Amino acid sequence: MAIPTPHKAEKKRVKLKMAVQGPSGSGKTWGALALARNLWPEGKICLIDTENESASLYADSFDFDTIPLGPPFGTGRYLECIEAAVKGGYDVLIIDSITPQWDGEGGILRRKEEMDRRPGSNGYANWASFTPEHEAFKQALQQSPIHTICTMRSKQDYILTANDKGKQVPKKIGMAPIQRDQMDYEFTLVFDIEMDHKGAVSKDRTGLFNEEVVNLSDPKIAERINGWLEKGKDAPVVPAEPMVEQPPAPEAPAEVVKDDPALWAAEFAACTTVDTFNANIVPKMKDRSKAFIIAAAEVAKKRGYKVNRLDGNYTEGAAK
Repeated sequence: MAIPTPHKAEKKRVKLKMAVQGPSGSGKTWGALALARNLWPEGKICLIDTENESASLYADSFDFDTIPLGPPFGTGRYLECIEAAVKGGYDVLIIDSITPQWDGEGGILRRKEEMDRRPGSNGYANWASFTPEHEAFKQALQQSPIHTICTMRSKQDYILTANDKGKQVPKKIGMAPIQRDQMDYEFTLVFDIEMDHKGAVSKDRTGLFNEEVVNLSDPKIAERINGWLEKGKDAPVVPAEPMVEQPPAPEAPAEVVKDDPALWAAEFAACTTVDTFNANIVPKMKDRSKAFIIAAAEVAKKRGYKVNRLDGNYTEGAAK
């Protein structure tokens, strides 16, 4: 493949990729909804709700659609929701939140810790099963063709501060977000929200806010972000090449059509128990590629599953 020719760098219009992080009760959901509605007053908003449909409490204040997502919080289920929002023609997607994908029931960290507890397990080597899955999740966020706002719950602590009467009172503060380290690098803007519902940026590639304290529901904040998004050139449209009639290509073998190794990690990750593994993966092993069968068997082995040679299913007990 030829090396691209150097050319003058130009800012192009991009889709917003933003995160809002803070402790429970800091107003992440409200702030994300308010900002989205101020940015796109007539736009279609879809919200993936992992918090027991709590976002719907704000349905009287904001017009949006919701996708309730309960446990298990496997990456594959997140990817299906993102795809549904894209296919649904939404202008902006709010994922509230991406913390369970990492540290919720069925999330990557929970499954990794479960694997680490098994006798003879190598905690460092076990990451090989989960890092590709998390990379696929990050790529889905970055490459989705719609504006995306993610919330992340922060670890929290308490400090003593003086109130207006000079008395020392405890104050809840947010610390690092509950997600994989350096997840904030994947976003253009990251706002850290405190319990007063105001916050400052911890990452800002727009150069708009510096260390300024902001209220995400302020329409002026949306106006400034929108101004930055609108600056730049549209991505060039590559003209379609003239269609030349070609003889029909030979049909690909079934296993080539069905198997995409890049998707296997998410496919395996969506099956968080031996029962779901038997229901969703084992039947596919009958007509998938040899590479898929080997990969599935390796995942089962790492999870401690043992094959029942009578029916091909897996169990948590000894092999039969």
